[in-house]
Amino acid sequence: MLAAEMERDQGVLRIAPGTECQEISVGANVTALAFGAGTVYAGLGDGRVVAIHTRALRDLARHQGAVTALCVDGGSVVSAGQDGRVLRLNEAEPIDITTPKPDWITHVSHSQDGKRVLVVAGKRVEVVEDGQVIARIDDFPSTVSGAQFYNAGKSVAISHYNGISLWEIERFAKPEVLAWAGSVTGVSVSPDGRYVAGTTQDREVHVWDFVTGKDFRLGGYQRKVKAVGWTTDKPYLYSTGADVLVAWSLAAEPGTIPPQEIGYAFSETVSAIIPHCDSRAMPAGFTSGSILLGKAEKATAKIIRAPSGAAITALAPAADDSFCFGTADGKVGLFRVNTA
Repeated sequence: MLAAEMERDQGVLRIAPGTECQEISVGANVTALAFGAGTVYAGLGDGRVVAIHTRALRDLARHQGAVTALCVDGGSVVSAGQDGRVLRLNEAEPIDITTPKPDWITHVSHSQDGKRVLVVAGKRVEVVEDGQVIARIDDFPSTVSGAQFYNAGKSVAISHYNGISLWEIERFAKPEVLAWAGSVTGVSVSPDGRYVAGTTQDREVHVWDFVTGKDFRLGGYQRKVKAVGWTTDKPYLYSTGADVLVAWSLAAEPGTIPPQEIGYAFSETVSAIIPHCDSRAMPAGFTSGSILLGKAEKATAKIIRAPSGAAITALAPAADDSFCFGTADGKVGLFRVNTA
């Protein structure tokens, strides 16, 4: 049986030429990842936030409990953790940018211009600017499962039970709700602002089209979809949730064209992709530790990391055709690849 399984999975051992990778051990599982100014930042399960530059490792801060979220805009690094703290790390000493919360911080991100920070904890969503909370919603009917700035940082899409709320920050009005019965577990807005995608508890992705006003169910997954991602040069929506990288065409109404299924890893699942990818190819990490680059238009894949036995837990874009990754056994790497 083992020999047969190894034989069926030999393809993931054939690394594509033109790949350069620097990899370093950070001592704990990687729970969050970001890149800025030539430096990889990793949040770890033991609470540390570390910076890696030219293979030099430096501790920046430590949370009580695991780091749950991390974002970088230029030199501004923000981390969040199970201790309810949100820290800005580009000062001499880490500083709290919001009052510590009784709940875990489940999400932080920067607006597109880097001026605002989005913070999610429990049923509360806050927008912070210049160290002040400028807007807050805390009356959601359930725990917030995801949130993302869009519309140049003027609006926020928020996922929760029974749908996705669209909140215009400056108006402080009650959010518009895109209703969908059941648990919506995450949200992502396309780079052009046309689509909003919600992952669901029912092993589906639900997509709303702001231009046509229609919405669509994308299903057929083996497992729950934990992440979706977009590329800027081609109209595709990528997702986890299968033993292949799934890419849905947006050239017509979503779901009217069968998805492209890219790559394959026997008895493994895609565990991480990049939310917004400027590259011509989408990186996908597997539970085996392998990584591929997938191109939806031709359903082709390049293997750029062989399986290590430890899952890829995070992927983040870096400069040019580069990206960084983190693993469950405490490895952080930076890839430079030829995506042609």
